[in-house]
Amino acid sequence: MQVSGRFQSYMITCCLLLLGLTFTVRATGEERVFPLTVAEAEDTVSLWLSRKGYDLYRRNIDQGGIQLIADTGESNWQISIWPNSPLATKIIAVFTENSMVIAGRNDELWDVLDRQSNTPALTKTQPSDTSFPSFMLAKNKAVVCIHSGGEAGALQLSGFIIDPAGIIVSTAHGLDYLQTVQVILHGGRILTGRVIKINPGLDLTLVDVSTGLDAFISLDKGRNLLEMGERLFTVGCPNDLSGIIFSGILDSPPRKVGSRPLWQVNMPIHQGSSGSPVFDLQGNLTAIVKGRYRGTDYIGFLIPFETLIEFISEP
Repeated sequence: MQVSGRFQSYMITCCLLLLGLTFTVRATGEERVFPLTVAEAEDTVSLWLSRKGYDLYRRNIDQGGIQLIADTGESNWQISIWPNSPLATKIIAVFTENSMVIAGRNDELWDVLDRQSNTPALTKTQPSDTSFPSFMLAKNKAVVCIHSGGEAGALQLSGFIIDPAGIIVSTAHGLDYLQTVQVILHGGRILTGRVIKINPGLDLTLVDVSTGLDAFISLDKGRNLLEMGERLFTVGCPNDLSGIIFSGILDSPPRKVGSRPLWQVNMPIHQGSSGSPVFDLQGNLTAIVKGRYRGTDYIGFLIPFETLIEFISEP
């Protein structure tokens, strides 16, 4: 039986992978970071390679990454994709031709990923229904604005009180354990808070202001399972404006970023909205605003309620 050179090369590549004898891409590859999730980056790269006629092989690698091996017999791509942050991906690419590493062949790949990064995944417009339930006014009283300094400059987040003893939950990005922050209550009162618990992987943190507070949002009334097309409401401090209420539509099943699920929502998400609580039509806490999608204002990601409970329950 005669075996084609292309098939033979492909099988040799796969066998080497199974034996763990892959190239050291960290040492020889060109590296870039793109504002895409790992899944988005993988889909984009896989489609590009398939259209160019490559045989494709995929495997999981360390640190939660994946590696795509593409082969034509004479040329070979090894493209490794890692989560650089929850909404950004680091990519290292190595191109070889006739077993020789060829530098400078990644420009086309980078262009494809740049175009995908700058193109919204879905065409979105602001929801036309701007009405909101009356309970949102009461929820508003438990929402705070959070300011912090640091080497990276001023940071502004949203948060909400979950315990009348003065415990506040918010997102974790940009914050550090035991860091001091400024907390601005609904009525304008300013308190000093300290980060007492943080989990960067879940992107959640607890801040303690060590002061008794009247308003809070109970975690006893929360929902884990949402339905597509469901209307949701959030209140926070977008652009450092306290008590701004937005509504939106849940428009996608949970998307895994790393090993964690995130809800995708068609809702105005602006700078400073991260950490805002999200409610359903019955006033149940359903999620926390994590951030927006690739520079758009109306495609956002939400941290599910079950992730918050997991964080609170951690020792």
